[in-house]
Amino acid sequence: MSLSLIRLDDRLIHGQVVVGWGQPLNVGFIVLVDDEVRNSAWEQDLYRMGVPPGIDVVFAAISEVSRQLAAWKSDPRPGILLVGDVDTLAGLIAAAGNDIHRINVGGVHHRPGRSERLRYVYLTDDEAANLTIRYGTLNAAERQVINRHVATTIRMLESLPWPRQLKRVPEYAGAHHERVDGGGYPRGLKRDEMSLPARIIAIADVFEALTAGDRPYKRAKSVSEALSILGQMKLSGHVDPDLFDVFVRERVWVDYAKRFLDPAQIDEVDPSGIPGRPGT
Repeated sequence: MSLSLIRLDDRLIHGQVVVGWGQPLNVGFIVLVDDEVRNSAWEQDLYRMGVPPGIDVVFAAISEVSRQLAAWKSDPRPGILLVGDVDTLAGLIAAAGNDIHRINVGGVHHRPGRSERLRYVYLTDDEAANLTIRYGTLNAAERQVINRHVATTIRMLESLPWPRQLKRVPEYAGAHHERVDGGGYPRGLKRDEMSLPARIIAIADVFEALTAGDRPYKRAKSVSEALSILGQMKLSGHVDPDLFDVFVRERVWVDYAKRFLDPAQIDEVDPSGIPGRPGT
């Protein structure tokens, strides 16, 4: 059966691919060709979560296509090959030579830098803004409303008559959504502009939010899941890397977890498997 479908879809592996195409074709494997995903273990894990047992998922870079295409085409099981953008598709065709004759064009959705709309889709500016939200469910205006809680916190705390030893509490509390790379809010502070307590609270705030069991919009994460996400945030410039290493090495979360988390959330933590840790 070999490759039953070669598809361009910038969402890569999702329900329409797995169920809409995968089930009718009875696929046994999916090949995802993307240079960035090929080198990102945590993204690979996320994509595998969307694929049912019995379907193998292979991640490949463009440079690997020419030597692996023959094996994929000779596999007796039906398979799907996915690319996420036109440039990757062009690279795939160049690498495959004359072996690719038909492409299924699926979702080519909004992404930064792409502003053109299809001429036959008539949307108001408000509709377009809401249909092009990349992450979560809030548009830019709604996100600004949510972000105001920090500015409100600062104003409220600064209005209180703090004793001298506590006078910097507004600063510490008001910086919990700042990022060490300067991409946070409300002030866009960088690491050297944030105090040590503020950087500590930023890590504690994320850990508490991830493991909290009282959030209606998400399930409570386990300790290992929360640390893995924090590790990615360290790599992306969100939290202080040195403080995060201390947080993991000294097992700072243990007392908090014992006091406030459901026992089912307190799982085994392998520090060497946490993204961003030395040696990983």
